[in-house]
Amino acid sequence: MVFNTSVVSELFHTGILGKLTNYRDSIRHYVEFVLPDAVFNELKKDRSIGENEELLRQIFKIHRTPEEILSELRLRKRNLGPGELSVLAVASSLIQQNPQSSIIVVIDEKKGRRAAEELGLKRHGTLWIILQLKANKVISREKAIEIVRKLPHRGFHISEKELEKAIKNVESDC
Repeated sequence: MVFNTSVVSELFHTGILGKLTNYRDSIRHYVEFVLPDAVFNELKKDRSIGENEELLRQIFKIHRTPEEILSELRLRKRNLGPGELSVLAVASSLIQQNPQSSIIVVIDEKKGRRAAEELGLKRHGTLWIILQLKANKVISREKAIEIVRKLPHRGFHISEKELEKAIKNVESDC
């Protein structure tokens, strides 16, 4: 899973970023959490996250963003920021290195999600991660609902209808 800045920031500020290691331990197959170096550097600029750099290093493997792929994407996807571009570049590089692997881009921004789809990459976002943590009993149903309800107050763009659907998904035994 290759993570974008906003997802990691949201998980950090809701107090569940460290739970990713519990999730990794709870599932039946190997999973690796990846941060492109550009995303890692963006996260370090947030004072509270930057003070927890060691936590980021414990959870994530930091990957150098491949310049060739990044340059090509920059030309094709001019409306994306450096974080989104680096996520797509690293994910594309990992697939080129191992076409049999299952790479998931974890990104919330619509433009970034659309670009991931256009590149043929699997993509999910913060809500999916919360559902995964809940489904694997890493966080409680109550904690998941609390986090989902607070997302709009933290600047997460979601319609009322989508929010209610997300809460119903959390309430179910996914």
